[in-house]
Amino acid sequence: MVACSEKANALARDKDLTGPIAIIMGSEENGVSPEYIKRSDDSVKLPMEGTVASYNVSVATGMVLYEIVCQRRKS
Repeated sequence: MVACSEKANALARDKDLTGPIAIIMGSEENGVSPEYIKRSDDSVKLPMEGTVASYNVSVATGMVLYEIVCQRRKS
């Protein structure tokens, strides 16, 4: 189980996301709760440029799923 949070230390592209996986996405206002982050095996974030604080949750989900597909095609 992987939590996607802007507070994570590692980028999604730097983690192995090729195996069976459950992705936890948080609400747009509060993100993933600390309780779920603690329960997760790992946490990842998406790269952001400029003054963007976070992405819309539907956009972020699409970006994470795209990263998973890319990694699985390479392996």
